[in-house]
Order: sequence, then C-alpha cells, then structure tokens
Amino acid sequence: MAGNDRPPVLRIGLVSFVGTALEFYSIQVYGTAAALVFPKLFFPSSSPLMGALLAYGTLAVSYASRPVGAAIFGHVGDRFGRKNALVATLVVMGIATVGIGLLPGYASIGVAAPVLLLFLALVQAGAFGGEWGGAILVAYENAPPGRRNLWASLPQVGMPLGALVANAVWVIVTSTASQGDLMSWGWRVPFWFSGVVVIGGVIVRLTIGETPEFQREVKDTGTEAKVPVVEMFRQHWREALLTGGAFLGFGLTATVCITYMIQYGTSRDGGHESLMLDVLMISTATQLVIMPLGGWLADRFGTGRILQLGAIGTAVTIFGLCWLVSTGQFALMLIGYLVGFAFFSAINYGPLAALFAAAFSVRTRYSGLSVGQSVANVLGGLGPIASAAMVAASGTIMSAAGYMCVMLLISSACLFVLTRKFAGRVAGRDPESAPAAQIAT
Repeated sequence: MAGNDRPPVLRIGLVSFVGTALEFYSIQVYGTAAALVFPKLFFPSSSPLMGALLAYGTLAVSYASRPVGAAIFGHVGDRFGRKNALVATLVVMGIATVGIGLLPGYASIGVAAPVLLLFLALVQAGAFGGEWGGAILVAYENAPPGRRNLWASLPQVGMPLGALVANAVWVIVTSTASQGDLMSWGWRVPFWFSGVVVIGGVIVRLTIGETPEFQREVKDTGTEAKVPVVEMFRQHWREALLTGGAFLGFGLTATVCITYMIQYGTSRDGGHESLMLDVLMISTATQLVIMPLGGWLADRFGTGRILQLGAIGTAVTIFGLCWLVSTGQFALMLIGYLVGFAFFSAINYGPLAALFAAAFSVRTRYSGLSVGQSVANVLGGLGPIASAAMVAASGTIMSAAGYMCVMLLISSACLFVLTRKFAGRVAGRDPESAPAAQIAT
C-alpha cells in the first residue's frame, strides 16, 4: 500500500478500537457483576467480604492467561499478519463473554458454576492478551509522519467507550429490574449484548488490508520471524520488561477504579449502585475526548512530557480520588474521578501505545507489545482483590491509594528510560525499520 493510499483516520479508528471497546466492555461488565451479583450467585456460602474477594479472585486469576494469549496471537500477528490475529481475538473474546452470561449459578450446579466461570474468564483474558497489541499496530503502522501518537490513541478510545456502554447497560438493568429479576436474568443481559459488538466488529475487520509497514518490511521481503516471541525475548527482553513496568501503574489503577471502587463507593453512598455507575459513566465519557487530546499534545509537545504529566499527575491525585469516594457524596466522587481518572490517567494512553510500538522491530512488534502489556496486566489484575484486602485490614481507603501510587511511580521510572531511547522514533527522527536499540543495563 503506497503512502498516499493510506486508509482514512476514521476508518482506521473504527477498525482498531472495536476490539478494545469489547475488551473493556467485558472487563467492566465482569467487574460490575463481581461487585453486585457474583458473590451471591457463585459463592453464596461465603461471607460478603469473602464472596467479593472470591469474585475478584476469578478476575485476577484469569489475568494469568493473558501472557499465553499474547504469545499465541502475537505469533499469528507477526507471522501471518495483523488482520488475521485481530479477527481471531475478537471471535474468541465474544464467545467467552456471551458464555459467561449463559452460566447457571451455584444453586443449580454447585461447585461446577464457579469452575466454569473461571474457565470462561481464562479464555476471555487469553483473547484480551492478543487484542490490544494488534489494535495499536493497525493504527500506529498506518499513521502518517508526525501523527503516530494521535493515531495510536484511536484504539485507546475503545477503552472508555467500552466501559461507558457497559455502565449504561448496567444502569438500565439495575434501574428497571427488581432485585429478584436482577439476580435471575437481569445480570445476564450485559454479557449477551457483547455478541452484537462481535458480529459488527468481525465484519468491519474483514474489510481492511494488511498494514503497509508490516507488508513492506516483512511480508514483501519474506523475513517473517520463525518463532516471533522467542526472537523478541532474545533481542528485546529489556524493552519487554520496561513496557510491562511502564504500563503496570496505569493498568492497575484503571482496573481498581472500574471494579473495586464500585463496591467501595456503593457501600459509602448507602447501597445505591446507580450513583457510582453514574460517576463512572460521566468520567469515562470525558475520557473519549482526553485520550485523543493526549495523543495530539504528545505529537506537538513531545511524547515524554505528556507521559510524565499523566504518570505523576495520577500518582498525586489518586489520593484525592479515593478520599472523595469515601465521602459517599455524588458530587465529590464525580470530582475525584474527573480529575484523577478521566484526565491524568487518560491523557497518556495515546503516547503510551506509540512509545511501546516504537520499542520493537516490525517483525516481532506484535509479540513485544502484547507480551509486555499482558504481563503488566497479570499484576494489574490483582489490583481489586489487593485493594479490598488492604482496605479491610487497614480500615482506610488510603491504603489502596498508596498502593496505586507506588505502582504509578514505578511506571514513571520505566517511561523515563523508554522515552530517552525511543521518543525520537515515534516522532519519525529515527529509521522505523532499524532494529530496536538495546537498552544498556
């Protein structure tokens, strides 16, 4: 594909963010169900706290399958093309998510219910492990010079969009269904709805061709890596570790904010689930604007500056967010989420993705992106259960805030190293096809 035949930005945006939208829709749906219904449906013999920990535990354990999915789909994406891998991840994701909505509860089949829940969560998370990297590459490898941060922010918009739609579906369900209906069939509706997204997403993704950079640098030259993930670890293991560390704080903070904080906020506002869901809906809607804004600002003022603004800003404001949520007051909770979650945590997601893509050579880029991010998500998936345990032990939400702050500072340090090495490549100052520079120890 010639440079002047590059697909328009809106088409690339649609193709790339449909998968991340489904991913975060599924995470938000699962996290909300874990807070509101799963403890009673799948772990009824446990105490409320233990039931919540077990429900979050299935989410945390499922994250362990992400690196496996990253290796599998990364192999497909680096050997057989980005398009083939992206269609496969979307189908697997959708089947697993709809399947969760079909599960009978503990009262019907006993211990088999939580076992099946965990199995489907593992399959779902495995597909998640291969989705993000491919979605980023469709945007990044199609981007014109000087616009890589902005274009890489397009699939990231799928994150708040998916969470927003999930929250909207949950608000409709919780506000219209009685408690009995919610526990019997209402909770299943958000899971079933994902099937609609899958059908539309597969149709859209089948219409695109291969990315021009992968076609030119790998397919046309016949230089596909034989085992991409092995080559990636042999040549770029430092970059993989740094990208994992750089993503850790942001992924963990987002997971805690859209899962555990629902339960905590609900317990503080007198049990009105819809109030906390409204807070999440408004703040995630704001992210739809902030994420591409961050990509545009990074192209204009520098990748490193915007990334550090997001990392340090989130690390500082997360304490205010947690304290405001602890008040149980809608207006105060909303302020906390708008500042800490909607702005500082979201402004860096576009340049973050572009920087990660720049850190790897084209022939192993899908594997590098996917493995680095999915390993971080394994640790990030422990965020809700760790936060719940910390708050229960300490009696204060500030323990969870401190935990997230430490993870964000680790990410800030990793980003500092990565930007020194690869920010020039994002800006187009270094040859894109050259092997990624090795980072000195």
